[in-house]
Amino acid sequence: MTTALSSYGDVFVGRQPILGPNLKTIGYEVLYRNCEVDQAHFTDDSVATATVLLNTYLDIGLEHVVGSQLAFLNIPQSFLLESFCEALPKNRVVLEILETVEPTPRVIEALTHLSKQGYTLALDDFVFHPRYHQFLELADIVKIEVLGKTEEQLTEEIRRLRDYRVRLLAEKVESQEMFTLCKTLGFFYFQGYFFYRPDIIKGREIP
Repeated sequence: MTTALSSYGDVFVGRQPILGPNLKTIGYEVLYRNCEVDQAHFTDDSVATATVLLNTYLDIGLEHVVGSQLAFLNIPQSFLLESFCEALPKNRVVLEILETVEPTPRVIEALTHLSKQGYTLALDDFVFHPRYHQFLELADIVKIEVLGKTEEQLTEEIRRLRDYRVRLLAEKVESQEMFTLCKTLGFFYFQGYFFYRPDIIKGREIP
């Protein structure tokens, strides 16, 4: 894979707004883009995440990408275990723990440390399972993909989370009907094409 880490030149990152209960933008999910063409697909593997973290924070500048808002950044397991997250400003980022991250003792230890340091933790594309109990104990936000789900399915997912002190983020909201349903069910944050499509920020790498 060719990424912006492999040579100096243009840097592209995609961002999609995340809205609060008053529908004002509170942050942006920031993802790697390998070109300027407007496509819906983003890459979110470890290499791409490394690219967006380094390019956003070191090359482009966080202010240029998200302004004064929060940057929601996908964090793979390798970043957690190598303590790379602590290079990021805790008051400017939300660390989205990818659904591929396993709740191993080392991962739980790393997340516990980050939580104690004041970092905000979100569980990305979350699907409930009892083995994720420790994740939920540490998380501040749980992102639930709502596209294609019924009211009954979402109600059951929320019921399983009611014993945890987390705020719910509805992602892939693509219609007024789904937005209204999510508000009724108690979702606090919202993200999806119904509000905004992702846009692209372009910068230059620093040699």
